[in-house]
Amino acid sequence: MSSHRLLSMATLCTLLLTAVATPQAQSQSAEGTLPYIYSNYTFPSARASIARHTIRLAIPTNSKSVSALKPTAPAGFTLNQKVVVFDHKTGKSLPVNVSIAGQTVELSFDRAVEPGTAIDIELNNVSVWGTARYYDLAVKFAGDNGSRLQVANDRFTNIGRTGLRLS
Repeated sequence: MSSHRLLSMATLCTLLLTAVATPQAQSQSAEGTLPYIYSNYTFPSARASIARHTIRLAIPTNSKSVSALKPTAPAGFTLNQKVVVFDHKTGKSLPVNVSIAGQTVELSFDRAVEPGTAIDIELNNVSVWGTARYYDLAVKFAGDNGSRLQVANDRFTNIGRTGLRLS
């Protein structure tokens, strides 16, 4: 009888967690309006003292064009100027200006990244000496025409947090 109750409680908890997690997963889809992180990894591994961290970001077709990104590393990471951004589909490098201030990297694109694009952000030679493994990511959108960056608009929108996986 007690194993039956335990199984019932486990089933109930699973259903409750599914109900809570489902709306968030649905909002992070191609129909959404905010870019979202769909993958990330570390090479050679999350335990390495120097590694390459890659964050994959999708810009939905209903989103505005992205003019800048701002990943913030956790305490204990030392960032390097060797940051490369690729178009995930073509593998071509995107022209980007990199500025590092402490734990934050600001990536300003020479030309706004259009909706419907997936990009890979590679943070190379990151020195890891802390235990936290989560990057916060913020985005800045281009003007309505999407062709020029708005210099006066420094407003970034927080779009999420991503953890690093073992490779």
